[in-house]
Amino acid sequence: MAQHHTERLAETCAAVRGAPGTTGWELAARLEWSRPWGQFGIQQRRFALGETLAHLKLLAARGEVVESGREPARWFPAESMSG
Repeated sequence: MAQHHTERLAETCAAVRGAPGTTGWELAARLEWSRPWGQFGIQQRRFALGETLAHLKLLAARGEVVESGREPARWFPAESMSG
């Protein structure tokens, strides 16, 4: 479980770097899941969104990403917001 968590954090951070300004929903759709995003029902997508947001919040607490603070929240690599 710890290995999966570490890998998911790295994948989420890479997704933010690859698409700065993306929403949590958009990021969740870009991540690797057990099956393609298009095959998820709405409930599975909501669970995936919750997991993605939890990882984004942890990455933000670590100073690796930042949240825009507007609705809908958008995510950026921390270094892109410091200059």
